[in-house]
Amino acid sequence: MGYSLEQSYKMQLLNAISEQVCNDDTPDREAFIVLHINHCMDNSFVFSEILNRIFPTVVFIGVPYNDRTVDIPHSFCAYYGVRQGEGYRLFLEGEELPVKEQEFLPAVERMIEDALVRLLIPKLREGKRLLILEDGGYHNTVIRRLILQYPELAHQIVASVEQTTSGTRRGMVLGEKEGYLYPQFSIARSDIKMDLESIFIGRRVVEELGALLYAADTFPDFHEVLLLGYGVVGRRIAQELLGKHCHIQVSDISEEILLAAREDGFDTLEDVEGLTFEEDTILIGNTGTSAFLEGMLASFLRGRAKRLYLASSSSQDYEFRVFLEITKRMQRTGEILCGSVLAQVEQTENDTRYIFRTKEGEERTVYLLAGGIPVNFFRKGQISLTDCVIDLIFSEMLLLGLAACRGKIAEPGLYPLGDDERLSDILSEEELLSEWALSYNLQPERLEDLSPHPRKNYLRKLFYGT
Repeated sequence: MGYSLEQSYKMQLLNAISEQVCNDDTPDREAFIVLHINHCMDNSFVFSEILNRIFPTVVFIGVPYNDRTVDIPHSFCAYYGVRQGEGYRLFLEGEELPVKEQEFLPAVERMIEDALVRLLIPKLREGKRLLILEDGGYHNTVIRRLILQYPELAHQIVASVEQTTSGTRRGMVLGEKEGYLYPQFSIARSDIKMDLESIFIGRRVVEELGALLYAADTFPDFHEVLLLGYGVVGRRIAQELLGKHCHIQVSDISEEILLAAREDGFDTLEDVEGLTFEEDTILIGNTGTSAFLEGMLASFLRGRAKRLYLASSSSQDYEFRVFLEITKRMQRTGEILCGSVLAQVEQTENDTRYIFRTKEGEERTVYLLAGGIPVNFFRKGQISLTDCVIDLIFSEMLLLGLAACRGKIAEPGLYPLGDDERLSDILSEEELLSEWALSYNLQPERLEDLSPHPRKNYLRKLFYGT
């Protein structure tokens, strides 16, 4: 996919914000440096370039959801990873690091740690302060590990801004357990993320799911579909699938959310592990946690279905981690599960196929689409959201980051946009949405009814515990 920053479709809101900041004398932009952790995609590169107009040093960590590299002219410093077999090769500005990580999460954390120790901590020792902008929350564990060696680090982080629910959860778990070290802003449950972005993500998941299923010689239409999780993205996926003549069943750990699914007209399941797979099924995990457990695999192996397709819509690699652990164990030990052995594992360009065989020779196959990572980020050369959509999300992140640099909020803690009144004076989502619409020649009144999740406030309070 050819790309140059000069030819890229400009993110108009971000450009406007950066121009305003660069023409303003405050804050002292030279006092801050930025760690930007995001998908290794064109729009992340554009965001990093815009950040580098504002701040003197920007280090970008390209999270390796696909094999995209940062091989274009750029002003920021870039890390990225490339998957090779079972592991990841890691690079800094095209030079390979002398380590190879076997799993996704350690690979991301290794790049973050290298960036901090090699590039950023030396500048913090010169008196700079660090702003972290992120998709995924990966920095939290690394920071906790590094402050044992660099205790001053926590006090020199001005704030972090997270854009995803799973990434926010990472920071919350450590913050609630060990105390927050600095302000952690989250836009994960902002109105714009919940109401508008979810529309586009749901559509992209279904589009990419279709492409991956075509590569596996099938299609989404007419299939049994099981949705694990009926939050804002899960609900949009269900709506997108309605026109494909699927039978959709929904499972969620919350009875309140299951009630919303039933009110929307979908069948619901409370005991997923007791499900009998009578026909080939597409299972979509939307939870950000390990969703497909051993009991569900056992149910599939006992059932009449011959094929099970697993797909993830969440922004990390958690959904099928338990399944991967089980299959690795079965490969290693020859363990029998429900009368079946794992006879063969086939790796294709678009999926990994786990072929189980009974002693009578009957086969059942689990297709792990996109290797278990989010399907909307997987195919090389494809994007999850267009520049104009991500422009709105990145603008929220940048505005909160700039507010932290201006000292608007300095106390350590969690500050969720949409659920914290202290942020209302800093950022008006309604005004930002209107500016976005006008920037792209859309009518703002068309955005007045985005069909939000019927339990939107419940989801927000459930997540943040407010």
